[in-house]
Amino acid sequence: MKCIADPAFDPMEREESRLALPGLLKTACLMLLSVLGTAASGQDREGDPCGPPADKKVGKRLEEAMDARNPTERHQKLKALLDEQPDCAECLFRTGESAFLRARSGAGSFAAGLQYLEQYQQTCPQQRTELYYYLGSIYYAQEQYAGAARAFQHFQDLPQTAGGDAADEHGRMMGEVERI
Repeated sequence: MKCIADPAFDPMEREESRLALPGLLKTACLMLLSVLGTAASGQDREGDPCGPPADKKVGKRLEEAMDARNPTERHQKLKALLDEQPDCAECLFRTGESAFLRARSGAGSFAAGLQYLEQYQQTCPQQRTELYYYLGSIYYAQEQYAGAARAFQHFQDLPQTAGGDAADEHGRMMGEVERI
């Protein structure tokens, strides 16, 4: 019998090969399409409520909202998207983050950000280290010092895995926490 690596190998040479090959090709193609379809859906881990939005349209709208230069416009877009997609964890986190950043700049209240971020914490408690920085900062601003201390401790305990600008931002946050 000839080996597949042999250039003279002809899989159609034998009767059983001619019958089995189309079935094998069909199975291989279906498996490949299944894998590619899962990867193209935008969801890294199937059924992961904390993963990126599986719906490409939601992902695109989220990206567009985050690209808005005006913080109020960004926040309004994020809130509208969250209203339409209440199960989108990334939308929930980004809306809470936006509310926190607006409140820190004096353009809103910390209560709104706290609501979104605590809800996100219930779904994805280990997903983002910055969640605990935001929560600690809000608790601190509201003079809830015990809650702030717990959140900041959690922030310091969670591993920071992002690199580049995210790592720089994490370092800045860590410096603020250590000063408090």
